[in-house]
Amino acid sequence: MRKAAVLITLPLFIISILLHTSNQIYAFYPEKCGASRDQVLDTALGCIPTNPSQFLMAAVRILLGLGGGIAFLMMIIGAGFVLTSRGNPEAVNRGKEVFTGAIVGLLMMIFSTFLLELIGVDILGLF
Repeated sequence: MRKAAVLITLPLFIISILLHTSNQIYAFYPEKCGASRDQVLDTALGCIPTNPSQFLMAAVRILLGLGGGIAFLMMIIGAGFVLTSRGNPEAVNRGKEVFTGAIVGLLMMIFSTFLLELIGVDILGLF
């Protein structure tokens, strides 16, 4: 139980440190948000534009980052299940399922983003 808690809290701690330092960079360099303060909203997640099409692109970028982070955490958890299985075949299979599920989810995010960009941006010219 203690190993599982460490496997979950350590990556979250590292991610929170990285997010905190990136927010400090924006605080010291406000020009990173753009020339006009009326067109962007400075938040803890970074500079979010108020233009609807740019807002949608920023939201997709944030959601893809969160999805990638969750997939990474699931890979770590799956590997932890395999490493701590002690030869138990059920625990090894559970770890393999978690790990392959994270890989499949990550690949689905990558390919769906690619298809949406191909159709929406390159073919239809929406953005």
